[in-house]
Amino acid sequence: MSIKKLLIFTFLFWLGGLAYSADFSSFMENEDLNNEIGGKIESAVAGQSYKYNYKPMVFKLTTTYKRDLFVEDYDADGRPYKIDLNYKQDGLWGEGAGFFDAHCYGTLINKDYLLTHEKCLRVDRMEYTGDDAPGALVEFKPLSVELELDGRVLQFDARKISKVFIDHRSGAALIKISNLCLQEKGTTADNVCVRLWEWAVGSDKVTFGVKANYGTVILSNMDPQDKVEDAFLKRVFFSPVSGSKTVKSVKGGFLTVNGKVERSYFGEPLFHRASSNKNILVGIKTVSDSQVIGYTKTNKYALFSSDFTKLIKDSVKGGGIQLTKDLNGNTAL
Repeated sequence: MSIKKLLIFTFLFWLGGLAYSADFSSFMENEDLNNEIGGKIESAVAGQSYKYNYKPMVFKLTTTYKRDLFVEDYDADGRPYKIDLNYKQDGLWGEGAGFFDAHCYGTLINKDYLLTHEKCLRVDRMEYTGDDAPGALVEFKPLSVELELDGRVLQFDARKISKVFIDHRSGAALIKISNLCLQEKGTTADNVCVRLWEWAVGSDKVTFGVKANYGTVILSNMDPQDKVEDAFLKRVFFSPVSGSKTVKSVKGGFLTVNGKVERSYFGEPLFHRASSNKNILVGIKTVSDSQVIGYTKTNKYALFSSDFTKLIKDSVKGGGIQLTKDLNGNTAL
């Protein structure tokens, strides 16, 4: 692995197809620094095999959106245009005027990628329900994203995200973070950047760490017609966020766990400990409403489909990710 450039993301607001990747745009070049960082990473990984019995690293993600209120109309030539109604936004939904914070979870994958739900990256346009603007619409534009773990916070400009891969079958979104320019919260200088890998292992304030051989096993290639319910019913699963789970049913590419319906954030991961040296990422919490903008209240987790398998094989380069179709992790894809 070599690192040629220090990059800041360019945001891709919507992606077509089942799996799509956007090109990076260059932010700055510092060859000496990049070569030094790249050399440290290469030397740390060289000669080591990846280990999969790790404590999953799950970040709380907070995306701040600019919320625009408007009505659509057409001019004399039939061309659409927007009439701005943002002056009506004071107190809208109990939030600060014109802004909205959306929360979700993101799971670190082989220290180079962050796996979350596509709803963490965008909020759909929706109808305004207030009586003072009948027929108005509300649109959300992402401004910034914070990643929080163990009391430490990194942030980046959401308008400049790139390298996003989405599997629309499961709702999984994979963000490449190994080359991203991130900042400690409160940093104001545009050229003060840190990589997640460095941030996690290179500070005396750190309360967690990412090993150079950090690896991830992911259950994938699941199709709705697969008859796998019996295998799931005999296992115990766990969420790093909400504890141990047992399975009630597996239908249509979704896994439903026992117990009362829990309020959580979408993107929450579900794992199975296959053995003393292997944890398997099974799925992520899905949404209870197609328009969800806050908590999701569901006991369903989306399983990773064959589209996700193709996404990984086509888009992810380098080691540290194993794909399997069995809960023992013995069958490689």
